Amino acid sequence: MTVKTLEPPIPFAYAVDRAGHRLVLGDSAGAVERYLACGADPQAGARFRELQARAFPEAHSFVCLDLAAVGAMIATHRDRILGLLANQEHRSRDDVAHDLDQFLALSRLFDAAYLTSRIESDSATVFHALGLLPRKSEPAGATAPKP
Repeated sequence: MTVKTLEPPIPFAYAVDRAGHRLVLGDSAGAVERYLACGADPQAGARFRELQARAFPEAHSFVCLDLAAVGAMIATHRDRILGLLANQEHRSRDDVAHDLDQFLALSRLFDAAYLTSRIESDSATVFHALGLLPRKSEPAGATAPKP
C-alpha cells in the first residue's frame, strides 16, 4: 500500500486497523472515529476522541500512539513478541525481556505519545509538538487495570 503525504493546510487523521493490517486515513478525526467504532472495539473511537481532546484539540495533523493499548497488546502476546524481537535483533530472550519490561513500566505512566502540527490560518506559522499524555489518575480505592 502506498501512502502519499498530504500537503498542509489540508488536515487529515489516521489510525492503524490491526485486524485488516491497514493504515486508515480520513479527512477528519470524526471520520477515523466512525471507522474505529465499527471495528472489534466499539470504545476505540471514544478513546481516540478523549486522547485528542486532552492532548491536541487544535492540531491540524497528528500521530497518536495509545500507550495503554500497546501495553495491553504486548502483555497479551508477550512470549511471541519476545521470540520475534530476540530473533530479529540477534539477542537473548532475557535481554529483550528486560527492555520490554522497561518499556511496559514506562508506558504505564502515560496514556499516549503524540506528534502534532498546527498551521495558522495565514499559513505563515507552523507549530509542532511532541509530547506524552500522563495517565489519568484513578479514583481513591480503585485499582488501575493491568495491561
